Amino acid sequence: MKELKDGAQWNRNSLPKQDDASSYDYTSARNSNGDLLVSGPHDSATTFIIGVYASTSMSYNIMGTFFQTPIILIEGTPQRHYVSEGQTEQYIFNVDRSDRDIMVTTTAITGDPDILISYNNNQPYCRQDSAGNSFTTHCGNYTWKANNYHDDQIVINHLDPCSGSSDENCVGDDIFAQGVFYIGTYGFENSEFSIVVNYVGGVTTLVGGQPQTGETAASTVCKRRDSQGFCVGDDAHDAQVAYFDYRLGSDDWGRAGTHVSFGVTPKCSEEDGGYTNPGCEDGGKLTVFIKVCVEDEGQESEAGICTVQDMYPTEDNCDLMEVVEGGERSTVFIANDPAHPGLPGTCNPIKLGGKCVYYIAVEGIEDIYDVAKFDIVAQTPSNIGVIPCRPSPGEGKRGAKDGMSVATTVYCVTV
Repeated sequence: MKELKDGAQWNRNSLPKQDDASSYDYTSARNSNGDLLVSGPHDSATTFIIGVYASTSMSYNIMGTFFQTPIILIEGTPQRHYVSEGQTEQYIFNVDRSDRDIMVTTTAITGDPDILISYNNNQPYCRQDSAGNSFTTHCGNYTWKANNYHDDQIVINHLDPCSGSSDENCVGDDIFAQGVFYIGTYGFENSEFSIVVNYVGGVTTLVGGQPQTGETAASTVCKRRDSQGFCVGDDAHDAQVAYFDYRLGSDDWGRAGTHVSFGVTPKCSEEDGGYTNPGCEDGGKLTVFIKVCVEDEGQESEAGICTVQDMYPTEDNCDLMEVVEGGERSTVFIANDPAHPGLPGTCNPIKLGGKCVYYIAVEGIEDIYDVAKFDIVAQTPSNIGVIPCRPSPGEGKRGAKDGMSVATTVYCVTV
């Protein structure tokens, strides 16, 4: 990235080049998360010229923001961020409907980020107060908070928003009418994580190679839906389910084609509810349904164009199905086998003239009242897989939520 200060002239023929260090002022080449932090202050007319280099063709999103400016979160789209120990990063989610619950999820890659949400204060926060070798955490300006170890999730009920809130002044009648939720992520320790906001029953996008924390919620399942995604017909029934999608474009496919896999790992730790969680040893089973279709890009295609029905796979409308039980990770592997074309789940975006879309439903079909917690990841050979760091407590260094003095021995791999 090249910085042009106030009054500087830019030669449009001189772009940042990865093999010419004199052509740029900042680079993320040695930064595993791809972020760049440019310290201020800045001149009023500063311009940044950004170049993106990749060893192969790829699709990506890019975002620029001031450090002090809240970041806008988009429905169902995960964003990857970093927060320093003792600091709070700020976000905004604009609410455009009041008939669905809202779910906010953080998936930790390293560290331990916590979630704070407010509907009437634009800066929910936490801070550390130290005392000798121990510390306490003080939080304020929030209506809802989640501070479990590692991953967190908050669900705000649209019918009773103040349930689960510790704010005595919470008034549920006008919360969704405000049109915005203010979200903070507090770093109990230095933390890298993804954050996503979605309406319960909505579809969350998976990022290749990046684990996503999932949790089922009570939803209506059926064979037929209208154009808005609502069930029609008399076969509708309630179930605990979570929905995801993964898009595979020609850039991901490569010359020789590619394989795709989806891994689902139930969360069975004591903090997550133990072995009675669905998918765990004593918790019954989870079922994964996958439906494959092609995103319509205005080109003719031999495969089915994606419809609203495809967004919500069921046993009666899926190409692949997998059972998760006994606390074990289950993987659906979709092979690109030139000798056996047309196997269930295979999709060639180059041949079919559009992005292949994999819609995934994770459903707890044993008991509609038991919430299932799990991690899900989509993977192709072109993805760099993220292995979350899972600290294990030791002796002598801070790392406990109650302010005790403990150590942290970290076993992880950063690619």
